[in-house]
Amino acid sequence: MCTINDLRNAVINGITKSDAEEFMTECDFKDLARVANELTRKITGDTVTVVNNVVINYSNICVAQCPICAFYRPKGHPEAYVRTPEEITKGVLEAKARFGVTELHINGGFNQT
Repeated sequence: MCTINDLRNAVINGITKSDAEEFMTECDFKDLARVANELTRKITGDTVTVVNNVVINYSNICVAQCPICAFYRPKGHPEAYVRTPEEITKGVLEAKARFGVTELHINGGFNQT
């Protein structure tokens, strides 16, 4: 069964991975969203938080060549780059000073060099 009350009871009593998989495949998405929203409001109220982050790309060289990626460049390409630790540090400090960044994401391609 997959009524809203079933979902609420499952959340209250705890769910297993198997339960979660069943809910995602068998339950109405709007019911899942409704119960998730109820739980969120119960736990956090109406509080919204924001994290100010920056993404630092250490390299765009990648061997995966995913067909949907416009980011990567093969090794030797004129637009390929690898940033030094000093360049990355400078970028992080600049982002913090200029924009008040409090969270850092480090991203890059599958660079085998």
